[in-house]
Amino acid sequence: MAGLSTAKNKPSVPKEKLSFKNFFSFLGGWFIRNKLYFLAFAIPVIIMYIAYAMFKVYPFGEESVLVLDLNGQYVYYFEALRDAFWGEESILYNWSRNLSGGYIGIIGYYLASPFTLIVMLLPRTMLLGSLQIMILAKLGTAGVTFSYYLQKSKKMPPLQTVIFSTLYALCAYGVIQAMNPMWLDGVFLLPLIILGVEYLVDDGRKLNFIIPLAIMFISNFYIGYIVGIFTFLYFVFYIFSGRNEIGRKFKANDYWKTFLRFAGSTGVALLCSAFMIIPVYKALQLGKFE
Repeated sequence: MAGLSTAKNKPSVPKEKLSFKNFFSFLGGWFIRNKLYFLAFAIPVIIMYIAYAMFKVYPFGEESVLVLDLNGQYVYYFEALRDAFWGEESILYNWSRNLSGGYIGIIGYYLASPFTLIVMLLPRTMLLGSLQIMILAKLGTAGVTFSYYLQKSKKMPPLQTVIFSTLYALCAYGVIQAMNPMWLDGVFLLPLIILGVEYLVDDGRKLNFIIPLAIMFISNFYIGYIVGIFTFLYFVFYIFSGRNEIGRKFKANDYWKTFLRFAGSTGVALLCSAFMIIPVYKALQLGKFE
């Protein structure tokens, strides 16, 4: 009875404090478990930001990321899409083009990246800064996706993973094409697509391949079809030379089944992205193809 009375007299912890404690404990544990990916994101971003400071790029000087086509074309497209996002213009049709015209084609060619949302949500007065943040975020995400690929596919130790993911994120293509930010989506999506190819061949998993490939086709059809060609070449290489055989040998019938699985998954990715690919194709018919 004495023990029972002691338990009754014990002060109870408020549920609010308990839930907050559990949440922060979970958050801290999640951060520690994924510290490798935070490093893979942060290091390329910090290096690029130091480079901006050294070359006196905004906000460290009068230079900016607005060079060549990003200055002559794209920044106005981002501005127009932001206006459409906040209800000031139409997302389907734009009257500011030469003689007006459909806008979905331009969105699909230049602006369909999920990272464009950064420019949409930040204030209009921060347009230059938001473009810079978007570019840095894409390069940092490239480091994350490549480190994820190295961990899952190659089982690489953490230190080497961070080094090689940084080298990948800051490759010449990634740094130079900052003036064409819509093409950077191929850099951060390619490792996920390639990992999806490996999963598809090794154990038949399809979603890991379909989802990033569909996002790639939606983000930018131009880099999308180039990534698609590379993906097919890698699939052929992996199924014949680089496959993880998981303790079994492929028979002739297995090759056909895997090829059909790859073709079917690619078809599903194309169907998922058709809402963007078809308007872009129609827009290109009006001039680019000719």
